[in-house]
Amino acid sequence: MSFTPETRESLVYSLDKFVKANADTIFAPGATVKVELSLENFTPQSSTDFQDFKVNYALEVKYYDAIPPSVQSDLSFSVKQLFKDSQLGDSKQNGKPFGYQMNLQNLNSAKGMGMTVATFRLPACLDINYQQLDSLLGNKVVDKYEVINDSTEIVFYWRAMAPAEKKTFQLDFV
Repeated sequence: MSFTPETRESLVYSLDKFVKANADTIFAPGATVKVELSLENFTPQSSTDFQDFKVNYALEVKYYDAIPPSVQSDLSFSVKQLFKDSQLGDSKQNGKPFGYQMNLQNLNSAKGMGMTVATFRLPACLDINYQQLDSLLGNKVVDKYEVINDSTEIVFYWRAMAPAEKKTFQLDFV
């Protein structure tokens, strides 16, 4: 793409094809990606033209892979529904409890892990029991929690997980 002195719109370059074609190299552990902007065919009219010439730019990088292929996890996280005869969204179930059992385990029996984060996305038709979340915090089942995205996600935090440590707890919703 090129621009002229009259150009006032932003120039947008997409590197999607380049990134997809070179993903193994770009996202390899320890890899460095260098982005360079250059100016071609510019002939200064005076010595101050270079001082006055400015190009504003922005670089945006997005990485959407939740579990990159180069990462192996020693963490197991599972969620089990505890309701069998009920269906979410059934109007006959309004006001009735729905339970989920959370299971989190460090699968490495020799090595602990640092900060551990688990996100539970709950169906929009369920209400969060904040007292139960506070109880999990008070009983040191979790080190911290936060409710985000219009109360559709609960993020649980643990400062560390000991070797082979297991965390099992239940969440009840209405």
